[in-house]
Amino acid sequence: MVFNVDDYDLKKEPCFISQRTSNLPQNMTDETCIVDITGELNLYSAREMQEFFDSLIATGYKKICLDLSKLQYIDSSCLGVFLKSHVTLKKSGGYIRLISPSKEMTSIFQLTKLDKMLIIFDSAEKAVL
Repeated sequence: MVFNVDDYDLKKEPCFISQRTSNLPQNMTDETCIVDITGELNLYSAREMQEFFDSLIATGYKKICLDLSKLQYIDSSCLGVFLKSHVTLKKSGGYIRLISPSKEMTSIFQLTKLDKMLIIFDSAEKAVL
């Protein structure tokens, strides 16, 4: 028997990743951006997300704040993307910070100890400081 991924819809929910262009905190610098992530981050969205982060970094952003308030699920492949991008940014004095993840998402970051590297904030205003 041959397993063909195309025969199955393994993406339960769509994922939307976009750079926020309005409702930005007043204290935000030019090297900082906020990214809104909605839905589920899984193996199928990991490459797209990595390419998006790479383009932000290439544009000159050193500080990326991820609004996770509407994120419903994340798997290890996307946690890896967060970590890889954070390490890349840290080399130039930057970071990835997390904004308002749900209790379920916060527990994933705590269980994996990623909350020690990817600091969690309850608002965009605090995250961009």
